[in-house]
Amino acid sequence: MHVPLVVLAPGLEPRRVQTQVRLMDVAPTLLELVGLEGSLPGLQGESLLPVVAGLETDDRPAPMEVGGDQKPCWQWRGISDGTHKVLRREADLPTRKPIPQLGPEDEEARPYWHFYDLDEDPRELDNLARERAEESRALFAELERRGWFTAPEALLGLKAGALQITPDQSEELEALGYGGGEDDGPTGEP
Repeated sequence: MHVPLVVLAPGLEPRRVQTQVRLMDVAPTLLELVGLEGSLPGLQGESLLPVVAGLETDDRPAPMEVGGDQKPCWQWRGISDGTHKVLRREADLPTRKPIPQLGPEDEEARPYWHFYDLDEDPRELDNLARERAEESRALFAELERRGWFTAPEALLGLKAGALQITPDQSEELEALGYGGGEDDGPTGEP
């Protein structure tokens, strides 16, 4: 996944970096830029300012997933360390409709693995999962160690939690366009 990220802020010198970063790093970066670093405990990611300043040049491990919200019911999980990428196709979650095959590998037992050496194969054409199974599993273990992996079957029991906010916070959110107006429930109006 090669997606450009542009950060424009007062005091930042224009610069291009090749370091792999993560989407989860954007919020901590913005918070640091406005002087609120550490204001959201439990926020994943790290500020990108050391990368922008050239103080950090190592690729950051980047998780990836599809189907984490149970939609679709098939699940892929993976991580890239900038040099290697591992992807694992998990077992499908239960569904009422048959799941179409996504490719010829769907006939394999799950989970099944993909492992790519990004330096040698940047287009990810040569799946080395069988030849380099130990490396595949070691990189995937990093995903688990960092708490970035939830087993598909565990997703079935997850529910969103309620967040308690003060009336002042509610007014601020509504002023920003968030909030739903009346909190008595739906009015039936579009």
